[in-house]
Amino acid sequence: RYPDDEATNIPPTAELIINFSEPMRRGTVPNPIIELSYPLAVGSARILLNVNEARDAVRFTDGTSTVFIKPRAALPSGTRITVRILDGTFTDLEGNPFGLTDLNAWNFTIADVTNPIVRTFDPTPGSNRVPQDKVLSITFDKPVRTATGFVRIFRTGSPEPLLTIDVRDTERVKVMTDNPRVVQITPRILLPSGSNLYVTADAGSFEDSNGNPFFGIGVNEWEFSVQDVVPPRITATRPSTGATNVAPDVLLEMTFNEPVDPIPGKRLFVYVNGVARDSVLATNSSVIQPVGTGRTRYLVRVPKFNSEDRVYILIDSAFADLAGNRFAGFRRTTDWSFSIADVSPPRAVAFTPPNGSTFVKVDQILSIDFNEQVRPSSNGLIILNEGSSSRNLDATNSSEVRIVNNGRRVEILPPNGLPFRSNILVQIPPGTFTDEAGNPYAGVNENATDKRWGFRTAPPPDLDPPLVANLSPRDDAVDVALNTPLVV
Repeated sequence: RYPDDEATNIPPTAELIINFSEPMRRGTVPNPIIELSYPLAVGSARILLNVNEARDAVRFTDGTSTVFIKPRAALPSGTRITVRILDGTFTDLEGNPFGLTDLNAWNFTIADVTNPIVRTFDPTPGSNRVPQDKVLSITFDKPVRTATGFVRIFRTGSPEPLLTIDVRDTERVKVMTDNPRVVQITPRILLPSGSNLYVTADAGSFEDSNGNPFFGIGVNEWEFSVQDVVPPRITATRPSTGATNVAPDVLLEMTFNEPVDPIPGKRLFVYVNGVARDSVLATNSSVIQPVGTGRTRYLVRVPKFNSEDRVYILIDSAFADLAGNRFAGFRRTTDWSFSIADVSPPRAVAFTPPNGSTFVKVDQILSIDFNEQVRPSSNGLIILNEGSSSRNLDATNSSEVRIVNNGRRVEILPPNGLPFRSNILVQIPPGTFTDEAGNPYAGVNENATDKRWGFRTAPPPDLDPPLVANLSPRDDAVDVALNTPLVV
């Protein structure tokens, strides 16, 4: 017979052959059956072939000595087949029955020609919050061994592998000795926090004991997400830390590297010139507002700042990412600090001579003291109204206008001085002087705070010597009494 009893590695589609020692014929039993049975994980299975009916599966001609048995489907790979034939299914020409019973059953084993397949992955596909130090494992349907190829770990969406492991690297790839259906893969790195990963394996990287290769693991077949253990960070602020010349009505903005939510009870503090001005709950949505739906950008609406304010902002651990990791906060005064632009125009604090003065010397240097440094504009001028005439002085001409006292005083030097006994009115158009930030002085004019700067100069000096107008007693008088007072 073929195959021999207890033969192994028989092809699943092999035709079974029984050769008798003499001519045979079909028996007369009512239900002539050839039974092929094999074990299952639980119980067993049977293939029943009726010799009279299954002519395509059982070929035999009376008077011959050979029976050909060809099951309609391939026999299960790797299974032990037991063939039984009901006694009397065949007889010799003299009527002596033939059968195969449990006592003389025909046994052989079908070759294992199936490829190993994956039963389970660990972590299971779609898992979330996988530990960064996770040891990966694959459970096959049969024992396997490493062959040739690579296991690769990718970030989802990236064409380049994060890690490539040769399956022959016994430090990282191990077939478990106590259960060779299980392969453990140890990356020996911390998987990136919060990342989405997938694992591939080359075809032929593993095989069973008969050399049947594993078909491999394809793209996105084994995906999972690594636990996020990294706290969120602020990657940008508006204004940026260290910024200068910030507008007083600036709308503050924070941008995080991932979506975050405010934490109840936690606060943001605004310090102005070293003093706490605002304390805002992170959950106060009228002040701290997300931009769009991404929850990575938040606006902070605080009151307007004043000119030249020095601002810094401190933040509690007031935000957490979707994994619950908390923002470390801004704890230092330099984490988010900025200065407000100088938007206040310079102010005059004193005029010399003061407005309304009289008997002002005609060679008097006129001056204005300011609250901050100023400089003349390129087209600035000063108008001197001197009674019936007027003249313009060039604010950039240092012989007529000069800046002294570290830029805080403007001195006006009218050429040839001022006229005597005259009403002088000084007019300064807006923008004749600006501060270092370019804010213009409103000037001295009817539309400015300093509406008028006027004074009267002294009369000309008396250069004639005095004359005697009268003497008492008169010159050459006689008989003047001894006690007469002398009067000039």
